[in-house]
Amino acid sequence: MNHSNHYTIIGTLSVLLLLSSSCPATQASTWSYGVDVWTAVDQSTFQCVYNSGYSIAFIRIYTPDSGGKNDTNAVNNVVNALNVSLGVEVFVQTPPLSRKSGAMRFDESYGYMDDNWISFGTIWLLVSGLGWDRDGGGNFQNLK
Repeated sequence: MNHSNHYTIIGTLSVLLLLSSSCPATQASTWSYGVDVWTAVDQSTFQCVYNSGYSIAFIRIYTPDSGGKNDTNAVNNVVNALNVSLGVEVFVQTPPLSRKSGAMRFDESYGYMDDNWISFGTIWLLVSGLGWDRDGGGNFQNLK
């Protein structure tokens, strides 16, 4: 493993442990490792991730920066991950305070992927960070 890639992985990826089936405890379960990505990751780094036993990359396609906008690293990250046979899921990281409706933010992220010939059956929503209201109703309104 190239050490510079190793440090890039540590600095830009967080590790997820996924249960690949939602079965009762009495049935056999298969565990997989994945990473979530929110910065630019080159193909050789994804290859290192894959060679280390990871099977999926969750890639951010929408950043909370500036009230919410498409993540300019997303398209290259998706292509780079797919090129090394990693599974790919995409997520929107929405800001807690935005002048844009949740529907507008979704449409922007979906359109960005569609414009770049990338399609997915699911787009995940990441709700994290500071600024979210303790009132669940207010947060729900932000996401609508």
